[in-house]
Amino acid sequence: MNSAPPFLTWIGLLANLHPATRAERERLRGLAHEALRFEARALALREELGRGRTALEEHIAQHYGAEQIGHAKERAGAADLPAQLRAGIDDPMLRGALAGMDEYQLGAEAVLAFYRGRVLRQHNLMSTATDAERLATLGRVLDWANTAARPVADRLRE
Repeated sequence: MNSAPPFLTWIGLLANLHPATRAERERLRGLAHEALRFEARALALREELGRGRTALEEHIAQHYGAEQIGHAKERAGAADLPAQLRAGIDDPMLRGALAGMDEYQLGAEAVLAFYRGRVLRQHNLMSTATDAERLATLGRVLDWANTAARPVADRLRE
């Protein structure tokens, strides 16, 4: 990251700011910058994981028949609550964006799924959208919140 994002810029505008206060703000800015680096690294790891998962599934497909794989997926799906929740999502774009998320999902992935699934598809939902468009958007938001955001928040509270 070439430049640090703004962090509590208003503090720097205070007159006669004590050096210890300025130093604490800089320490916290450093923590925020480090958190951004960790998020970027985690996202890169998840992308690598996704590629590896695809390669592994392709390898398995070469050694097992579609019927065997289908039965194994059915048995696993019966115990996979996130998969069951995703199956109930009507919107195919959102369902597809959430499909790659599993028990290792991260907050960044949940946010990306929000955008990749185009949960919000209109610029202004208040003045230009019809009631049906607002309801459809609300449904996508709730689907996303229940299948992506809430599990991440629950995991972070653990």
